[in-house]
Amino acid sequence: METYEKNIQSWLASNFVAASCKEKITKWQAKASKEEQIEAFYCNLSFGTGGMRGIMGIGTNRMNVYTVARSTQGLANYILKVKEKEQVSVAIAYDSRNSSQKFAAMAASVLAANGIIVHLFDTLQPTPVLSFAVRELKAIAGIVITASHNPKQYNGYKVYWSDGAQIVPPHDELIIQFINRVNDLDSIQKLDFETAKQQGKIQIIEPSLLETYYEKMQGLSTNTQAINEELSILYTPLFGSGKEAISSVLQKAGFKKFRILEEQAAPNGDFPDLAYPNPEEEAAFAKAIKAAKKEDVLLCASDPDADRFGVMVKHEGEWRKLTGNQIGQLLFSFILQQRKKAKQLPSDSYYVTTIVTSQLGHALAKQYNVKVIECLTGFKYIGAVIRRHEQQNKGNFIFAMEESHGYLADTFVRDKDAPMAALLFAELTAALHAKGKTPIDELNRLYKKYGYYEDFLDSRTCEGQQGIAVIEKLMSYFRSQPLQKLNDVNVVEYKDYLTSKSYNLLDKSEANINLPKSNVLAFYLSDGSRITLRPSGTEPKIKFYFNVYGKNQKKVISSKEAYATLFMQHIDELITFFEK
Repeated sequence: METYEKNIQSWLASNFVAASCKEKITKWQAKASKEEQIEAFYCNLSFGTGGMRGIMGIGTNRMNVYTVARSTQGLANYILKVKEKEQVSVAIAYDSRNSSQKFAAMAASVLAANGIIVHLFDTLQPTPVLSFAVRELKAIAGIVITASHNPKQYNGYKVYWSDGAQIVPPHDELIIQFINRVNDLDSIQKLDFETAKQQGKIQIIEPSLLETYYEKMQGLSTNTQAINEELSILYTPLFGSGKEAISSVLQKAGFKKFRILEEQAAPNGDFPDLAYPNPEEEAAFAKAIKAAKKEDVLLCASDPDADRFGVMVKHEGEWRKLTGNQIGQLLFSFILQQRKKAKQLPSDSYYVTTIVTSQLGHALAKQYNVKVIECLTGFKYIGAVIRRHEQQNKGNFIFAMEESHGYLADTFVRDKDAPMAALLFAELTAALHAKGKTPIDELNRLYKKYGYYEDFLDSRTCEGQQGIAVIEKLMSYFRSQPLQKLNDVNVVEYKDYLTSKSYNLLDKSEANINLPKSNVLAFYLSDGSRITLRPSGTEPKIKFYFNVYGKNQKKVISSKEAYATLFMQHIDELITFFEK
């Protein structure tokens, strides 16, 4: 009997699996192809170093109440091992995706059955609010049910530790080990949800916590009410959890001309007319553009769990979409200017960014004597940097960003925060608007001063078992045959973050990379540009980051187009070959 068949039989024989689910499995088996059954049951849905994310449906390799229960039991076992004699608690939040509330209830019921107090939001909340709640409630961990910006078929489960940041070593690796030991669904403990509430084992989080979050957010505001109230803003939550938080934050800051796109305001896990509920994509702004009024100068959007933030700005009468890098560098420059003006820029200030983010931030930091700390891709690593500096009582955090539309300007939250980014970008835009300028004008000013940066991302989706194999072959290929040149421009250095080695191709020297191991390759060209390859940790795709730099704007744009065309043609040829 093959593995997938054993897993199906295990579910059908389990007392933990509801009779109604067993009936569905039996009916599904009768009409599902062998390939469909294999994909659904050939393995347990992978719990990576931050959590799990997958297509919802029946199966061990799908997001459902049983895979959520299994992961939660493993997490509970780890928490009880770490805190054997202490009463501990876990905070839980969920977004607008289909089944998110049901998955959150299951996680709460399993934790309660294991003697762990649960602090549960009874309404959908942004991921950054969960991060804030973990520390505010002194919980040992946090769970948020979300698949971020993935299509509607997906959901996910992210775990946070007591500092409010996503789990990192050693906790992530140990939690995975404990989850992998839960091989029998009947070993999962579960208490009836309503019974757990009556017994005080599941406690609903009070609204006062949100008010505290909003109050702290207002401490970041630097503009006068008069400047803010002149800016006309249209915001879309993309059917997600950001509506209340972003509305409250901006209205409290005095943005009287702020309004919400009602067509996309109500939470809806089907995300009507959106292929991806992703503020990184211009397509996500289609309805906002149609609904925009003549006086509007800023369109904002957040993803379903409201940690990612995107904008379009009006410049010379036309709407312009800004990339995640451009938003972040504008925010960073604005914060530096405001801090310096207020004499709140200590000499030990530091900025955190990732190895695939635009290097314009490095130039800005140098201008203001701010230390730059690079980490691996993902806000979990940014959170780890903040925690380390806090533990060592070392350095003054200024700003953190990643190119995938994630920003943080204060440490009361330890993950990317769309409400925070919305406040700061609105204030930046309002300050420029008062001078008759736009964020595009400001971006051009930065380019003229620091050089031109063209940063963009491309990717290829490779689904299923075959897709995983293709991605592995691609990475192996470039490790065995490193890129030497592109468009007649030589590669002068490449970094392999899996072997933690940097290779200088000019003098043939090697150096160690002092970061956790990660399946990432970066190639540095002689013109100051960089190309990075990284398999996604949350989606079935491989990503290609292009960071092109130069003093001449036309030359930079030309190089960008040439690099993208040549490199991605090579990638497509390799994928076709590996799929045979």
